[in-house]
Amino acid sequence: MSDMKRIYTLLFAIALVPVLNAQRIGSQHDFNSALRPASEREIARANANGQENLNLQRGAGGDFFCEDFANGIDGNNPFGAWTIEDSGNNTIWMEATANSPAGEFSTNIAALNSPTGDNGWMIFDCDFYNTPIADGFEDVTGWLYTPVIDMTAIDAPIVEWYQYFRYCCFPGSPLTLEVTNDGGSTWVVFDAHGIFIEAANEASANPLQTRVDISCVAANQAAVQVRFGYNSAGNTGYSHYYWGIDDVCIYDNTVNDDLEVLQIANGDIFNWWEYRTTPFEQRILTADGGLIAGTVFQNNGKNDQTNCVITIDILDDQMSVVHTVSSAPFDVPANANAPTCPHQKSDTLYIATDWEPTGPGMFYLRSTITSDAVDEDDTNDSLEKWFAYSDDVYGHEDVAALNGELFPRESDLSQPGLTLYDPTGYGCYYHVPNEGSTAYGLTIHFGPGGDQGNEFEARLYQGAGDNIYDPNAADIVANSYWTYDEEWGGAGATYLPFEYEYELLPGEVYFVAVINEFESEFELTCEANLNDDTDNSSLIYEITGGGDFVWFTSQTPTPAVDMIIAQWVGISELGSMNGIELHQNMPNPAADNTIISYSVEQAMSVQMEIRDLQGRLIQVVNSGTVAAGQHQIQVDTNSMNAGIYTYTLIANDNVRLTKRMIVR
Repeated sequence: MSDMKRIYTLLFAIALVPVLNAQRIGSQHDFNSALRPASEREIARANANGQENLNLQRGAGGDFFCEDFANGIDGNNPFGAWTIEDSGNNTIWMEATANSPAGEFSTNIAALNSPTGDNGWMIFDCDFYNTPIADGFEDVTGWLYTPVIDMTAIDAPIVEWYQYFRYCCFPGSPLTLEVTNDGGSTWVVFDAHGIFIEAANEASANPLQTRVDISCVAANQAAVQVRFGYNSAGNTGYSHYYWGIDDVCIYDNTVNDDLEVLQIANGDIFNWWEYRTTPFEQRILTADGGLIAGTVFQNNGKNDQTNCVITIDILDDQMSVVHTVSSAPFDVPANANAPTCPHQKSDTLYIATDWEPTGPGMFYLRSTITSDAVDEDDTNDSLEKWFAYSDDVYGHEDVAALNGELFPRESDLSQPGLTLYDPTGYGCYYHVPNEGSTAYGLTIHFGPGGDQGNEFEARLYQGAGDNIYDPNAADIVANSYWTYDEEWGGAGATYLPFEYEYELLPGEVYFVAVINEFESEFELTCEANLNDDTDNSSLIYEITGGGDFVWFTSQTPTPAVDMIIAQWVGISELGSMNGIELHQNMPNPAADNTIISYSVEQAMSVQMEIRDLQGRLIQVVNSGTVAAGQHQIQVDTNSMNAGIYTYTLIANDNVRLTKRMIVR
């Protein structure tokens, strides 16, 4: 294999995470998300995530500008007052109050939990500005300006601040940090969403500590001004929620030589996806380049780094190195010396390792970066992650780090005494490079919040021609129907086999998912890795701004939904393992009546329940104890409205088999 094929470099602005999520957004959907209040659980999750950010330490160098907003925009710094400008006649940017944020979709959000939040902070409260929505709403823009700052003596200025935010209604973040050194004639624009993976309606950590190196535009400049911009480009779909900011500091970076590995990937996540667990038969063969190792790195120092080398080690489960490959030397400029501004702070290098496993097992990927210089902080030069090859599991999630639960929002159809939940679903993309695999079902880690009796479906979708990245253009090629059992919640991987296995085609894209397509009294939930979807492999079924429910990509969490390519016996055993077989009703669709056939291998009590897809019980046929053999139940459909229904055979009160029927 040539060096050109073996090693290739992709350069992205700021970091791999947001750029990779952005690269498919335009091709995936042209609809926006619906406005919705954050639930109490979402807020608790965001606040819990924020505690990790408080552990970050400020970089080396003394602060020469710090603002805690104790005096609001009048300023509490040596350089003077702040100024605001926004599309709401300067009423959207404001000093936070005891009620901030105060809009109708944000009133259950906590205040910004910044270090000096008690003495004041600033908020772009666009939700409050557009409240009540019944009176109409508009897209908004706005800027919060620092005073003009003399940075003549600052060689490598870094802006750091605490923030939290939520935005709607497209995945791309509207938050920017903008810098001018010519009195505002030109502004250099940096992303300001930090480590938050871009997604509409998702609340960031509270607080989210964020840093941006502005050296390429501000180093040694006499008149620098910084502004925080919300939707500076004036795009549509950014009308609601909030952006809180506090404790803005600018300091000179005194670190000279420090390279850092930020993220590693065991797959080419620019073109496809990476997996924590890969079926052995779907490994990337040595002839095709073997395992692809991606490394995201950055130069944290003020000096250019020359003759940089990334070394990839693959280790077995005993932490013994089984394969090593290194990149060709390359240079990494310091931010102040970057050829372009804004500088691509984080670069990504992919290396085709020419390695493939000899069999299933757990492995570790380690990436280490070095240069000619002596690194001042050798604790961040290397990262490791585990990955595995299995007999039959294809999975994205880190099962050892499931730290959140995904759940549907409460439906607008809820009434006093009756809580309904919106349709919802969770799934993941999978690519099949090799022939010879068959999909038999999926596993899901149900969250502990699910309720008994939830009717839902397990599905396998296949990409549709040129629209393989549009999940709503995909075809359902295998499925099965289920009734939720409370014992599944928090119990680990639950196996849900498809009604019929499906032979996977090499080179095709699939996604596996669980879905409840209708309003229900019950919650379908799923465990997940939060703020983790760096390869854009996750899908969630939610409502659009137009009121339709569709599959959304560009999500922040990774749901624990895996594809299974072997026939398992799961926690919910197949009916055949219990001596039961349920057949499709005939005729289907049904007009006046239909017959449901089933068979049992031994005498058992049998009951048939028919429900609409809102989960409401329509009919119950209690057959009592039936003898071994074939049986039929005739259902009168004359009184049933046209639509889709489920019928569930309940045997001995503990085995439930569900299928779907259509009534004309």
